[in-house]
Formats: sequence, structure tokens, C-alpha cells
Amino acid sequence: MIDCSVIIPSYNANETLPHVISSIKKQISKYTIETIVIDDFSEPPIYLLDHSLPNLKTHRNSMNQGLSFTRNKGAEIANGKVLVFIDSDCEIKDNISLQMLIKPILEDDIDVTLGIVSAKSNDFWGEYQRETYKKRAKSDIKQQSTAFFAIKKSSFEKLGGYNVSFTQYGFEDQDFILRAIALNLKILLLQHAITFHLDNLLLNNICQKMFKSGKFSSNVMFQNHQQYYLETLYGKIDAKHTYLGKVLSKFPINVSRMAKLLDTYFLSSNRFFRLKSFLVKLLSAIAYAKGTSCETDFIMIKKQ
Repeated sequence: MIDCSVIIPSYNANETLPHVISSIKKQISKYTIETIVIDDFSEPPIYLLDHSLPNLKTHRNSMNQGLSFTRNKGAEIANGKVLVFIDSDCEIKDNISLQMLIKPILEDDIDVTLGIVSAKSNDFWGEYQRETYKKRAKSDIKQQSTAFFAIKKSSFEKLGGYNVSFTQYGFEDQDFILRAIALNLKILLLQHAITFHLDNLLLNNICQKMFKSGKFSSNVMFQNHQQYYLETLYGKIDAKHTYLGKVLSKFPINVSRMAKLLDTYFLSSNRFFRLKSFLVKLLSAIAYAKGTSCETDFIMIKKQ
């Protein structure tokens, strides 16, 4: 049996996918590894894969199913005792982080190891992501990302994989970790197992994702983890549950238009970083609150 299956869910990621494949190829590991790329019905289909990577497999979904389904499909195909998930817009920082994730599971009876997500660009978005991820790494384990993590395959199956009710952006990570905690799985956060997020971010795209998260994913999260959700920042700005959320949802601003203006004229450098960070967080919060109130006039909803 193969020691580890590295699973890469991919959707319209032909620009970044070669970077994650290359970073996997550079890994130094004493374990046997296979790599599985799952194409969630990208248009055009994925290409530019480095087929010199040993034990590379690919699968294409018959229709766009979302991240949770795609991760589960990868686990279904996998032959490894350990499953490592890494997003297609990421790149492993060094040549040992993969082994750092695998070793505690195979040798120390840990169920789940969580890596750290960071960024390497020096522009505003690189600095913004590094600050955001640094705060997350110091926070409760429930707040961590599953963009780069490993899990014992038997534990993944015990969990039932990702909740496929999360078909849109947001909360599938928290749901997965909360269920892992409920099953008393042993979880280890590894501060030195690092992957870089490679996306060229735009505030308009972030606001679209936040709107969809508020409109769709928040309902699934509330149904499954009501008390936890209401205690989070997202729960506190949900227009269905709080006065603050209602105020934000009625804020008289076209979020998409404002985000495009900021992208074009204000966010191209990291000068005035604190002011820009505040505006990004404010506009993202407004977009989320508007999504929870089911307003659809200021932004176009399109499945990603």
C-alpha cells in the first residue's frame, strides 16, 4: 500500500497548477507518494501537468460539483494510508514540509496534521495575506484552514469526508475540523509546514466569494453548528440573526463597483497598509452581510 496520496482539487487553475505540481516533485521524503489531480469540470480542462512526476493520476468530474465533492472524490481514488490535501492555487514552501505533515500520522499515531498557509509576494495582497494567516495560526484550532493538511485515510472515512452540502465558497474547513474534534481525533498544528497561496487577488473577487458564502454556505454552517457559528465574526454580521448584520446589509453602497474602484486605484501598492486593510475588511463584511440578507442586485452570482 502506498504511504501517502497527495490530492489536488482543481478548478480553472491552469495558471497555478504547474507550481503546486513542481513543488510536490521537489519534496524529499522517505515515504511512497502518489499525486492525484481532480479536475472539477474546468473550462478549458486542466493541462500543463508534469507527467514526469511519479505516480501521477488525474480524474475529471462529469460536471462542476464544488470543492467538498472534489476533495472526497480524490480520497475515494486514493490508495495511500495518509491523505494530503493541497489546493491548486498553492505552492509548498520548501522540500520537507510534505514529510513534516506525513510523519506524525504514520509514526506517532496522530490523526490530522494541519499546515500553515502564507504568501510570498511583496505587494499589498501578499502583506495582507501574511498578516491574516499569521493571526489564524495563533488562533483556535477550529479557525485553521484545510488548504494544506494531512489526515489518516481511515479517519477521513470515519468522518464521512467533507460535507457536500457546502457547494459554494466558505465554511467547509471549519465544518470538517469541528466534526474531527467531535470524534476526538488527534489534531496537530505544524507551524513550519508551510504552503504559499499564489492567487493574484482582487477585492471584487473576494467580495463575490464573501457574498456567496453569506447567501449559501452560512445557512449550511448554521444548520450544522448553530452555537459555534453565532459566536464567530461571521455569525455576528449575519443579517438573519443580528442587528449589526441587518445594518451592514442595508449599507447604501454598490459593493462590486466600489471594490473595482479600489482594485484599480488604491490597492496596487502596500502604502497606507492599515487603511487599506480596514477598507478590505469592511467591504468584505458588507458583502457577506448582504449575502445573508439574500440581496442579489449589487453583484452577479456565478458558480466558481
